[in-house]
Amino acid sequence: MDGSSGHSRWKQAGDIEDDQVMVASVVPLRITDERGAVVWYNHTPNSNRFCRPISVKFLKENRSTVLKEMELIQTQIAALRPLKLEHATCRYSLSLTMVDGKVVNLLTET
Repeated sequence: MDGSSGHSRWKQAGDIEDDQVMVASVVPLRITDERGAVVWYNHTPNSNRFCRPISVKFLKENRSTVLKEMELIQTQIAALRPLKLEHATCRYSLSLTMVDGKVVNLLTET
């Protein structure tokens, strides 16, 4: 989860105020089998190559918006159920691992 602000409005038309954007993304880190053996591993977890946005909102990154977005993400994580296929079952374990310093400070109240 990260915010971005201060973008130039130079030669931009429209009514949307896009100078402040907050994005939440998911990045797969590894896939393991039922024994815990690693099937696939992301060798570049900080790269945008596997980064997939799950939420893009035009709002300012502040304490209330970060907490609200975090609560929404945690609710969605709690609602995940295993995907059962004919020969496999996929279970998910999600963690908040890629956040900037401002979000960490807002979440930890420091």
